[in-house]
Amino acid sequence: MNKKREKAKELIRRLYQAEDACKLLEAAGDLDALEIGRIEKDLIEQGLDAAKVTKICDLFQVFTNDLKPQKPVARQHQLFGRLNPELEDSKPSSSLKKLLSALKPHDHLCLIYESRQEWLDTILPFIISGLEQGQKCIYVVDANTAQQIKKIFLSTGVDIAQAEKRGQFVIIHERDTYTKQGFFDPDSMINLLASETKKAIGQGYPALRVTGEMTWALKNYSGSDKLLEYEAKLNRDLFPHYPCLAICQYDRWKFDPDIIKGVVLTHPLVIRGRRIYRNFYYIEPEEYLNHKKGERQVQQWLNNLERERRFHQKERQTEKKYQQLFEATPVSLWEEDFSQVKKRIDKLKEKNIKNLGSYFDKNPKRVRQLAALVKVVDINQATLEIYKAKDKHDLLQGITRIFAPE
Repeated sequence: MNKKREKAKELIRRLYQAEDACKLLEAAGDLDALEIGRIEKDLIEQGLDAAKVTKICDLFQVFTNDLKPQKPVARQHQLFGRLNPELEDSKPSSSLKKLLSALKPHDHLCLIYESRQEWLDTILPFIISGLEQGQKCIYVVDANTAQQIKKIFLSTGVDIAQAEKRGQFVIIHERDTYTKQGFFDPDSMINLLASETKKAIGQGYPALRVTGEMTWALKNYSGSDKLLEYEAKLNRDLFPHYPCLAICQYDRWKFDPDIIKGVVLTHPLVIRGRRIYRNFYYIEPEEYLNHKKGERQVQQWLNNLERERRFHQKERQTEKKYQQLFEATPVSLWEEDFSQVKKRIDKLKEKNIKNLGSYFDKNPKRVRQLAALVKVVDINQATLEIYKAKDKHDLLQGITRIFAPE
């Protein structure tokens, strides 16, 4: 274990003992979320109170303002790079709200989040849209308390008191759900969800909408090793038969990469980076539970290789058609790269220069500097004929002779 992690572990131990907590938090320095997640796991495994350790580690993440680690786990990077974004949109934060409200009963999703803001951007609209649609909503807490969840809703201007009063919104602790018997049993939890769904329907609600904080599985409860079995069984025993929809919440940096991989394999829909993905890594419960998941994964990988080949072949064909059209067009065409210009302009905006037109009028040198940053990537045949150049190289080499400084 490196020195930075060892230092952090000692700081958290001292925080655990409440020794000058604020000063120690400020001394956290440049610790990243991945390191803190590993330390948290180590300390819980050593027998420290899991809820207290988790709360302290969450504070560390807030104070260090570093919720996204610089070195993600490689295995997870490869996994997410292949999800199929059929449901994604160019504006993830706004479109996510629409997509969450468009979810239907029988949908089973996992949220794999990397920061608290990402968690908030998903869970709040998920519950709010359920309430707006007249569904009964249940929130299962673990990492947060019921009071904290209520405060979060109030801080965004949503008063859930009336929904609670009429029984439409219920906050319940994981001890009364997942580990109600003092241990975790997948079938008992599925029966509980089925019972709650039937109860909601009996009360006149069209569906039950549920979300649960899955951090309870990190507390070494007996049976928590059956977590992925539970996720797979939900797809067989609950969602096809009952008007229930759910989001299972997973903090990417607190769970082992192998667990996150299993979570992806057992959820038809995945939420990550404020986007919803239709997940082609999903394995049907019959195959996952009868130990054929390895065989299925191999087939998926082979299918992905072929899909990738077809994608790149189509990409090359499109590029070739574009190039032919570009060259054959009878008017002069220039392909230019303004990326460096944009970077310079962005820096000016960061300096609070709001009126760029006025700024450039007063600083004409800056305009010439920006113009020099424009890179000519390509020109077509018509351009060569206009400037009587032998070839593209000849024209591009003499580009400064073509354009006068003004």
